[in-house]
Amino acid sequence: MRMGGKASKPSFLWQGLPVLLPVAIMAIVALLAIARDRAVVEAEARQRAEEIGRELQLSLERQWAPEMNRFTALSFLAHENLDHQGRWPGNRSNADAVSTNLSTVLATWRFDYPALTLDESVPNYVDFTSDGEIRFPPEENFPPRPSPLWSNLSPPQQAAWQKLESAQATKAPAAQVENLREEFVATGPPDEVRTAAQVVSLRSRMSEMKPAEAVQAAEAFISSNHLTGQSEAGIPLAALLMNDAIQRSREIGPTKPLWDGVNFVVRLTPSFMTPRLLDGLEQIAHDDPTLNRSIAAERQNWKSQNQLQKLALNIRKTRRIQGLTATNFWIQQDGDQWFCATTPVWINPTAAISNQVTAVYLYPHALVSATLQQSLKALLANIPDYVQAKIDLSGESFSAGNLTNAGPADGASLLLAQMTGKLTQIVHQGPEFAPNATLRGASSDYEAMPGNPSFNVRIFLANRDALLAQHRTRALLLDGLIIASTFAALVGFFAARRAYLHQFVLSEMKSNFVSSVSHELRAPIASVRLMAESLERGKVAGGEKQNEYYRFIVQECRRLSSLIENVLDFSRIEQGRKQYEFEPTDVLALTRETVKLMEPYAEEKGVRLETSNIEHPTPNIELEVDGRAVQQALVNLIDNAIKHSAKGQTVTVGMECGDRRTGVLAVSNPSEERVNSETGRMPVLLYVEDHGAGIPPGEHEKIFERFYRLGSELRRETQGVGIGLSIVRHIVAAHGGQVTVRSNIGEGSRFTIVLPVNRLNK
Repeated sequence: MRMGGKASKPSFLWQGLPVLLPVAIMAIVALLAIARDRAVVEAEARQRAEEIGRELQLSLERQWAPEMNRFTALSFLAHENLDHQGRWPGNRSNADAVSTNLSTVLATWRFDYPALTLDESVPNYVDFTSDGEIRFPPEENFPPRPSPLWSNLSPPQQAAWQKLESAQATKAPAAQVENLREEFVATGPPDEVRTAAQVVSLRSRMSEMKPAEAVQAAEAFISSNHLTGQSEAGIPLAALLMNDAIQRSREIGPTKPLWDGVNFVVRLTPSFMTPRLLDGLEQIAHDDPTLNRSIAAERQNWKSQNQLQKLALNIRKTRRIQGLTATNFWIQQDGDQWFCATTPVWINPTAAISNQVTAVYLYPHALVSATLQQSLKALLANIPDYVQAKIDLSGESFSAGNLTNAGPADGASLLLAQMTGKLTQIVHQGPEFAPNATLRGASSDYEAMPGNPSFNVRIFLANRDALLAQHRTRALLLDGLIIASTFAALVGFFAARRAYLHQFVLSEMKSNFVSSVSHELRAPIASVRLMAESLERGKVAGGEKQNEYYRFIVQECRRLSSLIENVLDFSRIEQGRKQYEFEPTDVLALTRETVKLMEPYAEEKGVRLETSNIEHPTPNIELEVDGRAVQQALVNLIDNAIKHSAKGQTVTVGMECGDRRTGVLAVSNPSEERVNSETGRMPVLLYVEDHGAGIPPGEHEKIFERFYRLGSELRRETQGVGIGLSIVRHIVAAHGGQVTVRSNIGEGSRFTIVLPVNRLNK
């Protein structure tokens, strides 16, 4: 059948469908039966999953939230203990009681959670003002950032400030510095700058006081003014005063005012100077164990605030804290996850609305996981093996039974039940908070605001085999039968399809071969007939013209003989009847004779036929070969090279062999075989090289297959039937050699016949 001038490819579908259809029907019926049995079991599993979900929901509401409150209380107690330990020894009236209480609580906590490692000394809460700024912990100005207040001073104010700073830097008398301060204050600077001027004057006076008076004056000024401002360079003013106080204290030793002042700096105005101040205290305390423990507590307090401040900055970047916020979310910090439970509170219920803040309580991922595991411990023991519970807490999933970060459920798992709810309040309210107070400007009470974390309990079918254990034997047997039948049917289908397509390809190739042979025979026969008729009718006058016609006839007859010989040889090879007669043969003479034989054909095509290393200076080389067969292989290679070369191009026929004295071959292509390591035989290489269009690397093996030709049958411009290279490979293989090709697009081709020999005869 032909459509649009092109034969349509027959389809194997309808021939192969009867093979697959009965097996497909049987498989569908069997699968429907299995699915019906499973549906009953899964319905029972769903009912059980709903019961498990309700139990988990109640456990989360009643047990997990108190565990989180318990950790919050522990964190408050640990921070309070650290605060007491960092004070001056005379100010630790309640330190022993707090320390004892903390030890008891910690012992219970670590007994309940032996595998959980947390730093309980770090407070688990931060505060944000209504405009989203961090209220606690105090934000450390590092690196120091100059305050814009000084750049906004008027020219008279800037001049007065420069005089004041210059006088203090040159250690002018305290009275002079005080007069300059009064002149600066008279210019009406901002309050924070006015306070900085007071600090400059105080530092000048402290240099003229006795050490004890200077330290006491610095601490009194810091305490009375609640000094949290910064200098022009961005350094906390309290840190500057206490740094001077520490220098003066080297003469008198540690004192209570010094300790109180440094406590204020560490807790309310942390900066890059904080570790320097603590180092200074250690030098003054010398080997006093009580004071050194106090300094260690203050250092730990400062480090804890730094860690907490990083979390606060991270929270601020999320932009979740806007106004008075009651929400819950997760953040990432240094590779760890933290659960943030926020709630609006009042610092002082009787004050203005500006005292309202948003408290954010922080719980590390490991804590959430461990407390969930502990709270659900009793229930998890009763959960069937075939289900898995996932608890989603504000977007973060946990897997019950192995409460690590579980992520989203496997897409292959079947959701059996889902429960959602609100957890009870999990934030511990300290003594300064008033959770039940009505917020001014708000439309509802604090308890009515959405501050409780939301959770979602999902029950999945995680192990279908365990669920269907009672039906496993029958299901496996039936499934095995279906799979075996389907596999056998598919194997038969694809085997039949492969054989069908292979036969179709062979038939098509043979049809192309017959067509090509007919074309190849028709052309020279027509040419010979035309020239013979012209000679017979006397239309060709002159002996030279007649000789040219005779030469063309002989050439076309030789072409016919070569084609017929190739076809006959191919038929013998296919039937296994090809015989070879091996006898000593002069390879050089055979090669020269073959080149001369092909020269007329090359001239006709306008191609130059050259030789390389044929006129060998050494005596002739004789090999035990079938000379006629080797010549046929060379003719096929030369014929191909001429056909694929353009007019004016050159085809080179050459020979290469081993050095008899060294045993090393002088070959131009190092990839070609040189010495057979097993027999010690040295090969002789005959090659034909052209400069035609070249052969793609992916086609190098295919061109030696029977009937194969490059390009489309309709676009082929060169003559041939696609069996020449196949015959060459068979001839060379029969001589124990091999034929190789080296070619790339646009670089021409080089075909090499490698013939092994036992000896080189003189």
